This record gives sequence, structure tokens and C-alpha cells, in this order.
Amino acid sequence: VGVVGAGLMASQLALLFARRLEVPVVLTDLDSERLDKGVGYAHGEIDKLLAKGRVSADKANRLKSLITGSLTKDAFADADFVIEAVFEEMSVKKTVFAEVEEYVSAECVLATNTSSLSVTEMAVGLKHPERVVGFHFFNPVAVLPLLEIVRGEKTDDAALATAFATGKELKKSCVLVKDAPAFVVNRILLRLMAEIIQTVDEGTPIEVAERSLSYQPPEGGPPPTSAAPLGLPMPPFVLMGLVGPA
Repeated sequence: VGVVGAGLMASQLALLFARRLEVPVVLTDLDSERLDKGVGYAHGEIDKLLAKGRVSADKANRLKSLITGSLTKDAFADADFVIEAVFEEMSVKKTVFAEVEEYVSAECVLATNTSSLSVTEMAVGLKHPERVVGFHFFNPVAVLPLLEIVRGEKTDDAALATAFATGKELKKSCVLVKDAPAFVVNRILLRLMAEIIQTVDEGTPIEVAERSLSYQPPEGGPPPTSAAPLGLPMPPFVLMGLVGPA
């Protein structure tokens, strides 16, 4: 498996692929500093699993040996699956896929972890647009089970079937979604957040807006009756802090 990028999402993806599939995973990035940081993060997380007794010393060493870095994309020459997790900019992603296509086989699936950009547009100009598929994980990758799989206009059945089979091996809940802006989750989330923020703009105290969506009763107060909260597992502004800018 190849992972383009070595940032927060990319390094989490590398760890997940190595742990679940137990295949070699190669990360690439623009400079050795970023690359070392990404590989170091994945290795560090494996050391944490070892310290907690979740993996044996032998397993930890094997997993760490599977995750390596390369400054050049020719390291993807024998990859079956390459996923990009680079900056959320269409021109950058198109350039990345064009570069990767120079080295990989015609059967290698090119997956994008984009959260909102058009998978169809990303495949335009490639020699094999039929093997491009959306593969959108949620942060933190190890914890959240959902995986949005996006079929572009040119995506063929083989690429889609490979994406679903891979997602299943990664122990994720795979959902096929339309190639529409922000797909499903972020369309709903953005609409939800906009409504909540509007109530705050109109004068609702943040605490009230928060509590209205969570499943917890007000502190010290009786459990809610008629005005029952919506029951989301995480209040909206807490969620925003988790998935928003670090």
C-alpha cells in the first residue's frame, strides 16, 4: 500500500493499513523532515500498543518494519493500492495522481481521502480514470468506524469492489455515497452546525445549544422530559474542537 503524504491523516492511515492488512506500507512526502515525522508517529503508536500489552514485542517489531518512508514515488512501483491524503486542493491532488500513475501498474487502485472534492474531477486527465475511487476516513482514524466510499463517473466495478473489500479488511463500516460536494456526512454536519451556530448568533447561550444536542441532562438538574436532547454522542462545539483546526 502506498500513502501519499505523511501528515496527521496519512500517518494514521499508514498505521491502520499495516495493523489490519499486515502488508508493507510506504509513505511519501515532500521532504525528509515531514516524512520522518509521519513514519515516527506510526512507529510511536505501535510502541504505545506494546506498552499496553496489546501487541507482543515480536508483533510490534514486525509492524514497525512494515511502515517505511520514501521521498520518491517510484517506491509505489509494486503497490496494489495507493491512497492520497495531501492538502485539500484539487490541483494538488490531480498532480499527485498524475505523478503516481507514472510508476504504478494499470491495476493499482488510486484512492482519495478527500472529504469534499469531486472524485470524478480528480480522475480527469489520467490514463486510467476508471481506477480512481473515494475512500474517505474520519479523524481519529483508529476510532471512528465509518468509511465513505465514493464512486466517480468513470470508477469501474473492479476498483469499487476492491475498495469495499479493503474497507472490510480494515474493519470499517463501508457506505457507498454519491460523488456530490462533501458527500453525505459533511453535508449533514455542515447543515447541522450552521443551524446551531445561527441559534448562538441569535442569542442562545452556547451551553444551552450544546446541551440541546447531547444525551446528558443538565448538571445537577433532573433528567430531561418533554424537551429531550437529540441524543448525539458528542455536543456540536466539542465536536468542532475535535475535528476542526488543531
